[in-house]
Amino acid sequence: MKRAFASGAAVLLLGISAGAPAANTSWDQASISWILAGDYKISGFESDLRGYRFDFTNSLNDTFLVRAAADMRNVDDSGDLDYSASRFGVGARYPISPGGVPVELWGSLNYERLAFQGVTGYGPGIDIGVRSQVTPELDVNLALKVLGDIDFEGRIDGDYTGYELSGAYRLQRRLSLLVSYSSYELEDDDGDTTDFKGIVSVGVRFHH
Repeated sequence: MKRAFASGAAVLLLGISAGAPAANTSWDQASISWILAGDYKISGFESDLRGYRFDFTNSLNDTFLVRAAADMRNVDDSGDLDYSASRFGVGARYPISPGGVPVELWGSLNYERLAFQGVTGYGPGIDIGVRSQVTPELDVNLALKVLGDIDFEGRIDGDYTGYELSGAYRLQRRLSLLVSYSSYELEDDDGDTTDFKGIVSVGVRFHH
């Protein structure tokens, strides 16, 4: 089911990139965020998450963009249990609101790297999102990671899925306050899941 959904998402991305007109939202930005709260769950074990994250996006033209991100998280009850993720993606955007409040559909194809419990995995990922400039100051974005098919050094394969809802409030022309809520799940071939749930982050976004 996930792979069929991913195939449909890939087709959607191709459709977005075909002749998309310009949108009013800006993708020329970089941000740093800190995790204030979050839950880590695996095999009956549950603990708190802490960490930080870097994000960077840049528009190539009115349609295409590049994205990069890096996450570092650790589990409070186990100092040696760390999680990190990084990705690089190429995407496209398409405005779906002809007037009034600007709304656009966007998507990106990513190369993902996850390091978790002493092993490192690599693989493709697909993000699909809806973004709106609700007011001149407030930017809201909902992003879905529909598939990250990660190969962990030939030991296991995992599907990495989840979502993130974020809002950015423009304080100055080049500075915004950023708040986000996200949840992700890593499911391996045996059906075992590792959950990163209820992640609340705050940060700052710099517009370049």
